[in-house]
Amino acid sequence: MEIWHRVAFSKNDNIKEYLDSKGISYNRSILPNGNYIITVEIRETDANWLAINPLIRQNTFDFVWTEFSTDEIKKAKWVLIRPDFSIGTPVGNHWDLVENRCNFCGVGWKQIHPICLKKEPNYER
Repeated sequence: MEIWHRVAFSKNDNIKEYLDSKGISYNRSILPNGNYIITVEIRETDANWLAINPLIRQNTFDFVWTEFSTDEIKKAKWVLIRPDFSIGTPVGNHWDLVENRCNFCGVGWKQIHPICLKKEPNYER
């Protein structure tokens, strides 16, 4: 399991030189009037995470996600399976398959309709 962060900073955060001095890679997106956004994608297990984490403030964009290996998914006690788009055509509202869920975090899901699979799911992305 890896926890990833995509952190974005503006030119006004003045962190470009700091990132360069630490050798941390980033993407720079140019904006009008000489402004730019710096985006860093980093795992929490990366040694540079200790240099990035203190820079994240309340108004800093920090998108967080977790990636699991195929073995971790296969060994999990449960896996959420929900219908999604099929060749660009919606298959249905995936929330119709569950009830008693928290709209914010999803806790309390209870499957209320059967899910039939034509073939073994693909665990790879």
